[in-house]
Amino acid sequence: MDEELDGNGDKEFYISLIKEIVADQSEMLGEKVAVQKARAAPLEIDKDDEITDYYGKGESVLQTLVAKYEEVWGTEVARRKVRDTVEDNVSEEKYELLPEYMIPEGDQKGVISRILEQLRGT
Repeated sequence: MDEELDGNGDKEFYISLIKEIVADQSEMLGEKVAVQKARAAPLEIDKDDEITDYYGKGESVLQTLVAKYEEVWGTEVARRKVRDTVEDNVSEEKYELLPEYMIPEGDQKGVISRILEQLRGT
């Protein structure tokens, strides 16, 4: 993958999140179905079903991957499941790297943090 497409540290972020999404989907769908759907996304997956790379921009790859799980769950359910994965595995500082629909809703911790930052002037 071309490093400049996603920035220096972003590639690792996207690969890690993609792995978490596939792992969570594996728990619900079974590994065979979850990996089969992942193989339809622009991912490099080795013979042991390990995700090693992706092609294109990370955000686009995430959108494609989620679209594959939407085929199974429907749009709303798939997106809710992905938001849960994001909430459990992604720090708020990295939310800017995600498509809007993947950002957890009702992030009270995030709202309070932003208010406190504004009050402190940071």
